[in-house]
Amino acid sequence: MKFLSCFITLLCTAGIALSAEPAIDKFHKFQSLSRYAPIDLDDTVYDELTSAPRDYYVAILLTALEARYGCILCREFQSEWELIAKSWNKANQPDGIKLLFGTLDFSNGRNTFQKLMLQTAPIVLLFPPTVGPSATLDGAPVRFDFSG
Repeated sequence: MKFLSCFITLLCTAGIALSAEPAIDKFHKFQSLSRYAPIDLDDTVYDELTSAPRDYYVAILLTALEARYGCILCREFQSEWELIAKSWNKANQPDGIKLLFGTLDFSNGRNTFQKLMLQTAPIVLLFPPTVGPSATLDGAPVRFDFSG
């Protein structure tokens, strides 16, 4: 009788597990958001996108587009950044390379700018994978600063 009870419990658990919708991994979730342009980020989405474990690259433009910040270079670079992201998403990517593009504007990501101690823009951060064959040990981003 005890065996039958355990067997029924096991069947119910397996049925629930199999009927549940499969979890979408982070890369595919964000890839669906970036089909035509870089992903518009805020502090929360930035943290989720760049958090480990990550089996993909992330290229993020940190910018300050509002006129009150006076970043002319930010506005000039923005259209080129969007063109690069759009071209990458349309092209056939090399095998095994997964790359997402995002843009974090200062008005949407003040906390991230403060956490990174940034006082200038535009800056591009390239986050390497933290797991998989292309992973780096520390997962620290490569920084490209265009203001200096």
